[in-house]
This record gives sequence, structure tokens and C-alpha cells, in this order.
Amino acid sequence: MHLFLWLAIADLALSLKRPPPIIGTGMLPGMTSFFMTRDSPSQEYWDNNGSIIPPGEWPWASDPEPPEHDFIQYPQSRVLVAPQYKLAFCYIEKNACTAFASLFNSLNNIWMSEQDDPWWNSTAVSQNISLSEITLENGWKWGVFLRDPAARYLSAWGSKCLQKEENGWNCRPGTDGLLDKASSPEFQVLSFEDATRRNHENQSRLFDNPHWAKQSQFCQGFHDLSRFDFVGLLEKDVNSQVHQMLHQAHIWDMDSAVDKYFPKAHVHGHSSHLNESLFFKSPETVRLIHEMYRDDFKLMERIPQSRSTFRKPMLIAALLISIVLCYL
Repeated sequence: MHLFLWLAIADLALSLKRPPPIIGTGMLPGMTSFFMTRDSPSQEYWDNNGSIIPPGEWPWASDPEPPEHDFIQYPQSRVLVAPQYKLAFCYIEKNACTAFASLFNSLNNIWMSEQDDPWWNSTAVSQNISLSEITLENGWKWGVFLRDPAARYLSAWGSKCLQKEENGWNCRPGTDGLLDKASSPEFQVLSFEDATRRNHENQSRLFDNPHWAKQSQFCQGFHDLSRFDFVGLLEKDVNSQVHQMLHQAHIWDMDSAVDKYFPKAHVHGHSSHLNESLFFKSPETVRLIHEMYRDDFKLMERIPQSRSTFRKPMLIAALLISIVLCYL
């Protein structure tokens, strides 16, 4: 009897030592479960023996997404398709990707609740269409929306490191860069500048993550805009640009869906509410961002003056023929 009493007391003592699973439980290699607490800003993980798990073994130490969602190894995972209209779209994290995924679900008559994740239902993978099929010769049109690289970078930092989306999994340079969103603006700026210096020093880890990767890395990579029939810019009146993209792809009956996911006179998607003039006041920080995203800044320079346009091969060919005939 006394033995059972001592065992009960020992078990109670161990349970008091171990923090409660406030956020959740899950599996780690060689462990039955892990426990996460939010008792400190740094966030700690404990195994089922009450020992702190080193940061390198945290659940987000490796990519939590399944392999087929890798945007580099599986570029088709970032291609949205509407086969009925032969419209393909290169969607990019931090460029209103949730809104575009929801729009293409509507184009494909895939209706989901607000609680469902919209991202993977209308990709080329889920629609069983290979990238080799999506060509001009087969009647397909390609679209893409780009975003100012510096604004996109700041937005990624704000959502992944300040707001701590996905429990900080996607914060770069790492979870030690997480901070309290209630911290002072001055401290936030200092943290942002420090993160930028460290990201500049370790760009490979930065560009392995789709929220931070260069826009030119997506959809098999592109260094110019010649492959796209439509190029939009995620600023000002995005609503009219999306309408234009669908109308010129001969899609006329989805105006209500466009207005739903891209409200009029509103920059929809991952628009940052952080003060850019405050976070970009350091010339050194701006220089580092431009160096990291040099390819994307070059792309921005190539966007047509109209900001969004559909390529018209037949019209261009006709104009060239007319010019040649004038000199004959």
C-alpha cells in the first residue's frame, strides 16, 4: 500500500514539473509528444519527460508543409488553372494568394466554407494538368500579379515574425526573431533592421521559404515577363485589374466573385499595415533589401506603363506587317 502511495506522489510531482500543453501536442522523432507553453516571449517546447526541446529540434525546424507543396521542386503547386477557360495563373505567396486561390475555386465551381483552406484545390496538380499542356499553342493564357518587393518583404516580416502566423514557423531568419506585436514601434524597427541584416547574410534559407522567396523564383522561375499574357500589379485599384484579366480571357460571368475577393477601391490580400516610412528610414536596410531582391526590382521595371496588360500576338503581328509594307 505504501509503495502505491509513494508512486502516486512521485507521479504528481512529475506532472507539476511539466508545463501544461497550452497550444497543442504533436509528434517528434523519438518522442511520444511535445508540449508548448507561452509563458515567455521566447516560447518553449517540452518533451513528455519535462525536458526543454532545443530550438533546432522544434517542430518548425523543418518545413511543416508536405513535399508536394514545395514551390521549387513542384512548381505546378503554385499554378492555378481554370481548364474550362484555359486560364492559368502564377500565384505567389504574399501577393493576395488566398484571394486568387478563392477566385479560381469559384471559376472551377469549387465552393468552400470560410473555414476551409482554399489554396490547393485549383492548382495544376489537383486539376491533373501538367505544365507542358499549358501553352499558347494549346490555347492557354497565363496571368501573374506582382508586388513591390520591399513592401512584400515588410509584409512577410509583419505577418510571420510580428503577428507570428503559423506559430512562427515561417519567421526568418528564425524563431529567435519573433517579437511581441505589442512592443513599441521603435523596438519593432530595430528588430526588423536586425532581421534584415541576418537575412542578407543567409539568403539561401530566406529564399527556400515561399513567403520570403523572390517572386521570380515561382512557377519554374522567370527573369522577364514574356511568358505571361497578363501582368498585374498589386497596388491601387486591384479590382479593375482582376476584372480586366478575366474579361480578356473571355470570362464574363464572374464579376460578383471578383468583387467579393477583391473589393473595389481596396488593395486586397496581404497588404501591410506597417508604416513603410518608419521601417525603411534606414538607407542601409533599404540597400540590403534591394540587394536581396535585385531580380524582382528588375521585373518591376519591365511592367508595362498601363500596369496591367494582355499580350495580343495577332495585333502585334499585324502592326509589324503594316510597318514592313510601308517601306516596300
